[in-house]
Amino acid sequence: GLFTLEVNKWKKKKETLSLSSTRSSIPLNANLPRSLMFMIETVSPEEATGLTAKIYGAFPPEIGIPDTMQLQSASQPLMMLTAKMLEYWRRHETLSFELLAGIRYLTANVCAFDSCIDFNGKILAGMGISQDELAAFREDPLRGPFEERENALVAFVVRSLEADGPADPAELDRLREFGWSDRDIYE
Repeated sequence: GLFTLEVNKWKKKKETLSLSSTRSSIPLNANLPRSLMFMIETVSPEEATGLTAKIYGAFPPEIGIPDTMQLQSASQPLMMLTAKMLEYWRRHETLSFELLAGIRYLTANVCAFDSCIDFNGKILAGMGISQDELAAFREDPLRGPFEERENALVAFVVRSLEADGPADPAELDRLREFGWSDRDIYE
């Protein structure tokens, strides 16, 4: 439709992910210029009050507020749900905030989603990870800045995004041997 045509006009890569049961496709790169992305009314960080200001305040100034969160300000109920979900991830029992930032960073690289690459790259840089280390992480997730078991999980996520078929049961067993539960693998 029209939305796909507009996205195709702006996206950097020509790749699309085809839905097997339909003729539709979803663009892998949803990077749109801010002027196009924010054609609906949103709340800027400078104008935020009340609950929106509180949610924005949860993001450190050196990292900034993600574009996706600013876009969510168009619907305060959905913004609240997203904030609750982020809080869940922030306090996850086994998946650290840093590990989740690494997973989001590499998945954003696979999907060429620049604003997520930038946002999560800032989180990782705040952990002390250099640009050279980030480049090595992008090249080979198993050489990432995390423990071996965490790097194995990140590599699995990246391979799952890039794969044409189902996950390899042996790889799932290896993750379980590292101590990851099926819930951890899913989440």
